[in-house]
Amino acid sequence: MTNNYITNHLRLLKNRYYSDFEATENVDDFFIKIFDQLKDYDFDNYKKKLKQEILEGIQYSLKQKTNDTRKLNAIHFEYGGFYYEKDVIANPFGIFADKPIEIKPEQTDNIYFKETHELLSQIDIEFGDYELVYEFYGPCGITLSFFDNLEQLEYDNLPEKYQEIEENEGIYWEIGCSELDNAYTFAGFYAVHEVLLELDKEGAFEIINYDKGFIFTIGLHENAQYLLLIK
Repeated sequence: MTNNYITNHLRLLKNRYYSDFEATENVDDFFIKIFDQLKDYDFDNYKKKLKQEILEGIQYSLKQKTNDTRKLNAIHFEYGGFYYEKDVIANPFGIFADKPIEIKPEQTDNIYFKETHELLSQIDIEFGDYELVYEFYGPCGITLSFFDNLEQLEYDNLPEKYQEIEENEGIYWEIGCSELDNAYTFAGFYAVHEVLLELDKEGAFEIINYDKGFIFTIGLHENAQYLLLIK
């Protein structure tokens, strides 16, 4: 597993969900407007702010004292179950695993995307038994402001015609909404990955007492974890 593989994996996911949304028929103008806002989002500015945020988090972490001398296996960024709001925060958890983390890129019928004859592989992360820790030498929480425009999908902000639907079934099941949600998610994950890559090349993570095969991951609470970086 290489960071180049992770780059291609996340880029293909991002492109897949952009294409899925654009190929979906009968999508309401309400969702099209929010998708256009994603295409216009200033990811370059976001990445500059995120880079500074992570660097400041590292400096803060250096001031925290810990007697734990074990080597860290992973840092997982996790955000809450509700993210249709502004300034969503992904909180970091250090992971001490009882054995080396297994990462298995495998072909699957459930999640693939063809681009220049290349199939997307699902990345399966096996932690085994592990311990989550809150205090470790690494970055603090990160702001996922690329989700900000999804605030329009929060119940109080929905057009009136969707409020009854939201109460009964949920806006997520409207035509195009799940594709919209995924487009935002993986465009954002790809941007976070790019920032971590840049920081890694600058040696920003060498202060972390990490084990061989150390990784950064990200994901929604109690959902799949997505690989962002491997050392």
